[in-house]
Amino acid sequence: MGDFSSPQPPQSTSFLMASNNCDDPTQDGDKKDNTFLYLSYIDEMEDRVQALRRNASSLAEERDSLLAILSDMKTDCLKETWTEDATQELHSSIDQLRARCQSVQINIRVIRTAEQQSSFTKVDSLVTGLEHQCALGDPEEQGYRKKAESFLNACVSDQVKPGLIDYKFQGMILGCKLEDQKEFRQRLECLVQGRCHMNFLDGMMQQFNIVSSLTSSDCDVISENNQGPNTEVPVESTVVSS
Repeated sequence: MGDFSSPQPPQSTSFLMASNNCDDPTQDGDKKDNTFLYLSYIDEMEDRVQALRRNASSLAEERDSLLAILSDMKTDCLKETWTEDATQELHSSIDQLRARCQSVQINIRVIRTAEQQSSFTKVDSLVTGLEHQCALGDPEEQGYRKKAESFLNACVSDQVKPGLIDYKFQGMILGCKLEDQKEFRQRLECLVQGRCHMNFLDGMMQQFNIVSSLTSSDCDVISENNQGPNTEVPVESTVVSS
């Protein structure tokens, strides 16, 4: 037997060889060793996959944090009494940084059971409704913020404000996966502060760009149809003799 004190990840060929050896009754000892070896590989790969997802999640949070800071910086610039040229230069730099940051796309798909998916859909619908009110500038601003506070208090142990807990919402969010619960908390925290989460704003911007593109295409088609085929009538020249 070889030395398995520091095993390397198995190649596909070695995996097939190990499987073939398992069919030989004279290889009982090797079969047990191979099973233990591959189980240790699986445990190691599970840890690495989990680490990969954690790192990707951390990168997504860092991206959202940077976008939020840039957004606040742009808002603060409007409050300053700088010259027009200086303000435009700052806005241009901030917009460039936002574009570069938004170009980083991190997609982490959450695997849910049917029950978890049902709970996620219900909670997402409620939170998205509050985000729409926030984005559209709800005249009754305190309305959606108070609702967001009651939702957030249902998610955390330390209440934002005593007494505001939506227990119906609490029952729904407890049916979600921990990853989803964390994301909902972040979205609600933004709403309590009077702003939308960057993922929601990115989604709205993408929808706006798609609609704008489709509208532009439709206008081009209508313009072409209105012009119709080329029906120029030849002009006959008449010579008048004196």
